[in-house]
Amino acid sequence: MSHQDDLTGRPRDEHGNPEPNPLVNLIFQLQHIMMRTGDRMAQPHGLTASRWMLLCAIGKAEEPQTIAEVSECILLSPQNVSRMAAAMEDEGLIERFSKPGAGRAVFVRLTEAGQVANERMHTIGERFMAKFLEGFEPARVETLVSDLGELLENMSRIEAALQADPNALETNEEAVA
Repeated sequence: MSHQDDLTGRPRDEHGNPEPNPLVNLIFQLQHIMMRTGDRMAQPHGLTASRWMLLCAIGKAEEPQTIAEVSECILLSPQNVSRMAAAMEDEGLIERFSKPGAGRAVFVRLTEAGQVANERMHTIGERFMAKFLEGFEPARVETLVSDLGELLENMSRIEAALQADPNALETNEEAVA
């Protein structure tokens, strides 16, 4: 027999432990399988899912972006993006460069080979999305995108609060607002 948790309203098991939150669990599972699937789709083309995301982020930018801007776009650390960019430059997919007056900022853009790879991966991505969203009506997809966007905004606020105070969720609910 379970009882309700006072803070979350979630049921607790017979030992008083909160039962797993199905939404959080599903989001973690989806993220993990998305990365594994992305790796499998990208591997024949010499990429990983993370490098594919980097390739797409650089390819969709109208103007060359800095490593920091790209890292913010794909939610990976600047150090990780910098390492991937160096490897992808060695492979001839991107070019790193500096601009006069931009300080030490490193900018990135696709090479011709990178543009070809980006177009190929875009086609693969479109085929994947057709299968991934099979059975979803456009209105349902729009709602899902909106809802996930709201969850992402909430997570960004929580992350900022935790960066300022690692105990923010334990001590002050208003700190996350």
